[in-house]
Amino acid sequence: MCECVCPVGVQVRDPSEPPNKSMPKSKKKQSTDTEVPTQSAADQSNESPVQEDLDTDEWMSKYIGENQMTWFVRIIKTHASKAAKELLPELESQILQSVNKKYQDISKILEELQSENKKLRRTVEKLQFKLHQKDEKMAEMAVKLDSIEQREFINDVQIVGIEESSSEEEDKKKVLKLAKEKLEVKLKKTDIVTIHRLGRKSSEKTTCRDLVVSFKETTTRETFYNNRKKIAISKLPNQNIYINDRLTNHRKGVFYAARKLYKARKIFAAWTQKGNVLVRVKEHGPITQINDYRDLQKIKETQLGISDSYIQDSSLHSSSTSEIRSHLSDYDYYVEA
Repeated sequence: MCECVCPVGVQVRDPSEPPNKSMPKSKKKQSTDTEVPTQSAADQSNESPVQEDLDTDEWMSKYIGENQMTWFVRIIKTHASKAAKELLPELESQILQSVNKKYQDISKILEELQSENKKLRRTVEKLQFKLHQKDEKMAEMAVKLDSIEQREFINDVQIVGIEESSSEEEDKKKVLKLAKEKLEVKLKKTDIVTIHRLGRKSSEKTTCRDLVVSFKETTTRETFYNNRKKIAISKLPNQNIYINDRLTNHRKGVFYAARKLYKARKIFAAWTQKGNVLVRVKEHGPITQINDYRDLQKIKETQLGISDSYIQDSSLHSSSTSEIRSHLSDYDYYVEA
C-alpha cells in the first residue's frame, strides 16, 4: 500500500468518526437523502436586518459591533461639528443681512407712514378750523333767526296757573278779572287780540296748560307785565299764578340752563326782560345779556372757573316737563334780585 503524505497542520478525519462541527462548511459533504435543503441565495438576500424589530443602536451593535459603532458615531460627530463650524459664520452673515434688509424696509415704511400721518393731521386741522368757522356762522345765523322769531312775541305774555275753561272767551274773562283785581290794570276786551292754550289738554284735572295772551299795544302789554309783582303781595287762594315773557324754544333752553346755575348758587340772579335772557354773576356785578349757550359757557369759564361741556338744546328735551316748569315758573326767577 502506498501511504499519502498530508500537509503539516492538516487533520485527517477517520471515516468512521462523525463529522466535526468545527470544520468549515465548504468541507462538509451535503446529504442527498436526510439533510434539509438549504435556502437559496435569493431567500438569503431577502433576510435583512431591517426585517427584525431592532432599533438603530441595537442594529449597529449587532451587525457592526460595539467598537465599530462607537468609532462610527465619533466620526459622524466630528464631521458634523466641523461642518457646523464652517457653516456658522456664513449663516450668521446671511441672517444679519436678512434682518438688516427687513429693518431698512420697515424703517422706510414707517417714515412714509409718519409723513402721511403729518399730512393727514394738517388736513384734519384745516377741516376742523373750517368746520369751527361754519359752526360759528351757523350759530350767529341761529341767533339772528331766533331774534326775528322773538320779535313776533313782543306783545305776548305767558301766564301759568289759570284754570282751564271750556272756551277762549271764558279764558279772556279770567284774564280781565286778574288784571282788574290783582294787577290793578284796567283792560278792555279789545286790548286782547288773541288768547289760546299751549299744548294738548291733559286728562288730569289738577293740571292746566299755559295761557298765551297777545295784546294789541306794546304799552298795554308792558303795563300788564310790570304789575305782575303785585301777585306776590296778594296771592290767590290755593292757586299760584305766574306771568312770564313768552320765549322761543331756543331762549327757553338758554334760560333754563341759566336757571340751573342760579339753583346751584353759581350766579346771583337770572331773569328775562322783553324776551331777553339776563344774568348777574355777583350781587353788585354787571348785567349780562345771554343770547346763546356760548355766552353762558364763556361766563362759566372766565368768571366761574368751570370748564365742563355745557348743555345744548337737548336740555329741554332731556328734562321732564315738571322740572322745566319748576325752573320757569317761580316768581322770583323773573324778578331781578
